[in-house]
Amino acid sequence: MSILRVDGIFAGYGETEILHGVSLHVEPGEAVTMFGPNGSGKSTLMKTIFGLLTPREGSVVFENTDITGMQTDRLIRMGMSYVPQVGNIFPSLTIEENLEMGAFADDTEMPAQVAEMYRMFPDLRRSRRQRAGSLSGGQRQMLAFARALMLKPSLLLLDEPSAGLSPIMAQLIFDRLRVIRGTGVALLIVEHNIRTALAMSDRGYVLADGENRLDGSAAGLLDNPDIGRLYLGGK
Repeated sequence: MSILRVDGIFAGYGETEILHGVSLHVEPGEAVTMFGPNGSGKSTLMKTIFGLLTPREGSVVFENTDITGMQTDRLIRMGMSYVPQVGNIFPSLTIEENLEMGAFADDTEMPAQVAEMYRMFPDLRRSRRQRAGSLSGGQRQMLAFARALMLKPSLLLLDEPSAGLSPIMAQLIFDRLRVIRGTGVALLIVEHNIRTALAMSDRGYVLADGENRLDGSAAGLLDNPDIGRLYLGGK
């Protein structure tokens, strides 16, 4: 049974409709990459899934519960976390304070969970007293991942996790995502670094003009000549 199923979503902002009947699904423990041209509706879909935008039509089902239009705090309690492209940490707080803010207020296991994040992200432990605003882009992104994982999600939504990073740092970010996936957390990733994202994914979806254009196994999409020509720099 799918951990996430999106069916026929129509959504937008004001009078502008961005999504026109988009559908996708994510299985438990699976990594799925969504990509397409700028303005194709990828981030809008992520916001709709996470309850930041109510669709005009269609449904979102998470853990066998219809969550269409549900408040974000309820989704978090159910096991869904979201790392947006920007605004995903508190710059004025230290790394450790960010992690503590990421946990549920009533979580008696917070110290153990913080320790687990330091094990998973050792660079954060070494700089735990440093203010988040002084971190590099890659360190900030790792902190954002760790904050989201403090909530012990079963599904993690990631919007452009490697945006603005150097190739070396982007590769490090994807290495950390592989570690996260190894814990059993399902991943839905919006990413412009398509080849690297698909290499760690099970499946992928191509969106264009707010519609599904193509989907399939990650290996199949990487080998698809149209995908290569349009998105991977092929001929």
